[in-house]
Amino acid sequence: MASAPAATASPLARTVKNSANGIRIKATQGETGTITGVTYKQITLQAISKYGILIEQNYKGGDLKGSPTSGIPITHLTVQNIAGSGAVSSSGYNVVIACGSGACSDWTWSGVDVTGGKTYGSCSNVPSVASC
Repeated sequence: MASAPAATASPLARTVKNSANGIRIKATQGETGTITGVTYKQITLQAISKYGILIEQNYKGGDLKGSPTSGIPITHLTVQNIAGSGAVSSSGYNVVIACGSGACSDWTWSGVDVTGGKTYGSCSNVPSVASC
């Protein structure tokens, strides 16, 4: 029995404004599946209240509530030219990456400038090309 091809997404929005999250990928703790081929490119963030960039493999009924697990790998992710200088509320976080061991790979990450909020101190298993 052949498996179905993995879904891919390329959001076309050029500006995310007045939102809790700028860009986000959410994988539920303990579940299985695949997230692959997602592209976020040429996006401007404005007035983001919680997270400029949130990539999490530990969603458990709320943001960052569980422990990151590896059941839903996030691969071939492209995050390029994300502009958000001063875009995140001072009580929010600029970039949060919470990956399970070995579960986030083959990422392209360049031209990311998201500021205004705090630095998240508990990022985990961040691919070497990305910064948190």
